[in-house]
Amino acid sequence: VHYMLDEYGEAREKYEEARPIYAGIGARLGEANCIQALGDLYGELEQVEKAIETLEDALQRFRELGLEQYESGCYNSMGNIFYDQKRYSEAVAAYDTAIEIRPSAMWYRNRASSYINMDQYDLAAQDLDKAEAIQSGQPYALLHRGVIALWQKQPQQALAYFKQAAQLRPKDGGFRIWLALALLVEKETENALKELKKGIELTHNPKDVADTTEDLDKLAQTYGDSPEMGEMRRLLETRE
Repeated sequence: VHYMLDEYGEAREKYEEARPIYAGIGARLGEANCIQALGDLYGELEQVEKAIETLEDALQRFRELGLEQYESGCYNSMGNIFYDQKRYSEAVAAYDTAIEIRPSAMWYRNRASSYINMDQYDLAAQDLDKAEAIQSGQPYALLHRGVIALWQKQPQQALAYFKQAAQLRPKDGGFRIWLALALLVEKETENALKELKKGIELTHNPKDVADTTEDLDKLAQTYGDSPEMGEMRRLLETRE
């Protein structure tokens, strides 16, 4: 709960209290889970080297226990950390290993997101197909397809994907923000600003808002700047 509330100091304290208890009773899986959680936490704190070192410790323990799914999850966590640092090639390499050990729809979607940020849209679409073959009807797959369509200058298709995704996750700020960007391109300015305000309201992480500013800049490069985009920038700056 502390982790989900971004209360990382309290979360770390609880994980560190739990770890020796698991070790003391010989619960190797519980101890490994605590170590992985600490690795994820260090990633959130942007202590990248410590995060990767901790996750490598956890995955080695999972490997000794013969738990491929957990080992694969550690590589996915590494990929997420590199992704957050915008080190997309390293993220892809980590996701590659996770998928090689044990494929997962989430791992494919995460790798697709990295490919999108590398402008490798064909590879991203292939990964989304693989993800949906494992687990269909996922809102994040729709979101990613919308992003691909938006950057490939297919705004109507992007808007359709974003609307479907937002209906499945109406309280996810990120989904509402992408919907706002597509609405803006389609000249539905009033609805775009409404969705952006709602998306910002639902987004608790300032970093996500900063990333949206970069997406808005890319939108201007792709479709041309406009006064409405300037208004969106002002809304985002206020939130930051």
